[in-house]
Amino acid sequence: IHPGKIVTGTVETVFEIASQGQAVVSGLVAASGGVVSEPFLVRIKLDDAAVLDTLPAGAVGTSAIYTQSVQATHVMRRVMIRMEAILNYLRPGL
Repeated sequence: IHPGKIVTGTVETVFEIASQGQAVVSGLVAASGGVVSEPFLVRIKLDDAAVLDTLPAGAVGTSAIYTQSVQATHVMRRVMIRMEAILNYLRPGL
């Protein structure tokens, strides 16, 4: 919707849900390739609430949560998000 625009906010809530609850329990150890990170849901309070008026229902985007720990990775994540924004601008729908 807004290519290359950065919207800032604060994490308000982390929802305690995971898809692992839907797994069939077999008693076998999971293969190393089968263990992957899961996305999680958060509620973000935007610093500029007026942005919400410009977003249609179902709009998606990429986010990054920066904390006080592992600050060296913040620069890498900023570069990755910038690259994704440029690619989505050039080829929407990727």
